[in-house]
Amino acid sequence: MERVRRAVLAYRAQDPAGWGTGLSPEGARLALRSATGVFRTLAPDWPEDLQPPQRLVVWCAGNVYTAPVEWVATFAGAGSTVVLKAPSSAPEPVQALARCFTEEGFDVRCETPSHEASPAVLEGADAVLGFGSDTAMKALEALLRPDQRRAIFGHRVSAAVVEGVRELPALVQDAVLYDGRGCRSPVAVFCLGDAEGVSETIAAELERAASEVPRGELEPAWGPEWRRRTGRARILGRCLEGPEWAVPVLPARHFTPEPLPRMLPVHPVPDLAAVYDAVRGLPLGRCVHNLRWDATAPLRRLGFQSLCPAGWAHATLLEGRHEGIDLLRTLGSPRR
Repeated sequence: MERVRRAVLAYRAQDPAGWGTGLSPEGARLALRSATGVFRTLAPDWPEDLQPPQRLVVWCAGNVYTAPVEWVATFAGAGSTVVLKAPSSAPEPVQALARCFTEEGFDVRCETPSHEASPAVLEGADAVLGFGSDTAMKALEALLRPDQRRAIFGHRVSAAVVEGVRELPALVQDAVLYDGRGCRSPVAVFCLGDAEGVSETIAAELERAASEVPRGELEPAWGPEWRRRTGRARILGRCLEGPEWAVPVLPARHFTPEPLPRMLPVHPVPDLAAVYDAVRGLPLGRCVHNLRWDATAPLRRLGFQSLCPAGWAHATLLEGRHEGIDLLRTLGSPRR
């Protein structure tokens, strides 16, 4: 898989500052380095009883612009034709990714159709991998033929569970990446134990990150919501904040699953039952934690799709799995 490695390293060498990702130049570069740092290993081996799809369409979302890299490496490296349907909000990252793989001889194409022409991208595909909002993924599902294999991923809510201040710098980097917009980004921290020490450490790390990796663009609607949440924290708890970041400290009953860039609430909890009560019924993604591995068994009963240590929320491990689903078996077909 030397060609796969060269293609990904060529993508890593790009400067994403002008790609319209909504991140600051420093934030876009950090995201690219983080997403491509593990690609010095080989892509996963295909099961002997399966063959890769002949033509795979990857329907790309705009919030985590590096998300397609892992799947282009996996499926193009296995011989599939990969068609990337770029998000209209930020097509440049997807176009650059396709170009890097094409230059290494892979059949990777980028399509940037109008909204009305988007269904044509699906023609001829025997498998579809989709990422986006619940609304967008429901619309995509409605366009697919019954014979097209698919793996469709809508919105997910990820959170952190911590005990003490161990590994909190790595946890904050998980939240800083993509300005907290990804489904794997922790939207809040549930703290077992020293909430004051945890919140102050997180605040110090967010302050440091603001000087090194400034926050990206803010949508107009986020300003009033930011003021509402910080104001509520000042009344009902406490709020540590700077010009580009905030750490509201509130009881877990005030947990809010919708993220705001560089806002990382801390919710003191007496036990994991309180975490379960706060997240119950939500479409859960990853649980990021700093617990010892031998103490993580109770976390698995909270309903998250996966667990990971702090610092690994956005890691791409090239195992062919996403949110617990084996995409090789889901999108591949029986070998003839």
